[in-house]
Amino acid sequence: MIGAVVKFDLAKLMAATKKARRSYLFRAGGLVRRIARNMIGRRTRKRSKPGEAPASPTGQLKNSILFAVEEQRGDVIIGPSRAEIAEIGNTHEFGKKIRSRDYPERPFMGPALHAAEPQLSKIWEESITK
Repeated sequence: MIGAVVKFDLAKLMAATKKARRSYLFRAGGLVRRIARNMIGRRTRKRSKPGEAPASPTGQLKNSILFAVEEQRGDVIIGPSRAEIAEIGNTHEFGKKIRSRDYPERPFMGPALHAAEPQLSKIWEESITK
């Protein structure tokens, strides 16, 4: 019988894992943010069709999309940042009835994440092989 003993430095492994996770979260957050911003229509007064990403006549919705990394929890939060714009983004994403007027869904964050999915595993692979 052949045996092998593998020794490794746990502290070094944990530090490398933490560094890779941090790199992955920043790169993944940036990718989804970029895709979401690109999905939002140009500065036009013309409304987008229900089911399509919203237009951004003033550019505020598009410019408010940011991301933040929660390193302790291992999360990345992506979406419109300011409270009033976040409410508008939420209305577009999920649809809503406001003052007896129906606003249909015009999602952009969910589709952005879905569009990024094929690249996320490659980003993780690159993060751990550096």
